[in-house]
Amino acid sequence: MYEVLTYSLLANLTFSFGSFYFTVYSKKISVLWMNAFKASVSFLFITLLLILNQHVFTASLVEKTYLLVSGFVGLCIGDLFLLEGMKTLGSSRVIMMFGLSPFFTGIGSYFLFNSVLPLKIIFGVCFMVLCFYLLSLERYKASGHWHLKGILMGLTGVLLDDMGQLLTKESFNENLKLNSLEANFFRACGAISGFIIIHFVYRKINLKKEFFKMKSKDKSLVVLASFFGAFLSLYFYLKSVSLGHLSVVSSMAGTGPLFAEIFESVRTKKAPHPLWWAAFMCFLFALYLFAMT
Repeated sequence: MYEVLTYSLLANLTFSFGSFYFTVYSKKISVLWMNAFKASVSFLFITLLLILNQHVFTASLVEKTYLLVSGFVGLCIGDLFLLEGMKTLGSSRVIMMFGLSPFFTGIGSYFLFNSVLPLKIIFGVCFMVLCFYLLSLERYKASGHWHLKGILMGLTGVLLDDMGQLLTKESFNENLKLNSLEANFFRACGAISGFIIIHFVYRKINLKKEFFKMKSKDKSLVVLASFFGAFLSLYFYLKSVSLGHLSVVSSMAGTGPLFAEIFESVRTKKAPHPLWWAAFMCFLFALYLFAMT
């Protein structure tokens, strides 16, 4: 369990860092461009590592199909909704919505895998959801608005991401030799395929043109954000999915708002709201319950 929690926390820490800049460049350029760019950077790093490690693929045709569809649904279509929500609400608010993931994945895991949660984990999930509610309440008190469109975009993105999670988990269940790097490769292929379809059918995505128009600092930041927020976060995330119960992993996936709030506090030089501290205590208690399982 400790290994699962560690990988989950690392996944959310790196994603929270990346999502801050995903929001920035989604506003500066476009949501479509930012998603396609981070997926391309992630694909390049994954491919490079597979070549360097002389990886031998173990996934069957069925498992590859699951992963390709998972990438298309979660990393392409789902992330378009997520970044559109972040563009409206900000990254931390949308990341809060991952607090609903345990419900989505828990229901899916029950029907697909006959997976039952231990009582301690159920209580841990409840405290994690309470953590997200307190964070949401703190944000609402600060702005006085819920921003319905952004919320719907974010929720749709979370739901699609969870559908991708279930397909990915099924691949790991079918093949115990499947590692996270190989799974990420096929998921990235699914995402890239989605953006290629969008490019030729819906709207052109000028990756090179927009990238070379940027200043040197912006180029470095957008590549760094994509490396941390797409490549590293997905690697850590799939490691946790392969090792742990999906509802625990998805519960931990909502810890991003805690990290996002820390980044925001450092940037604005303002201490977190008391409600944030209450949420943090709920998070620590949930973490304790997960670790004791």
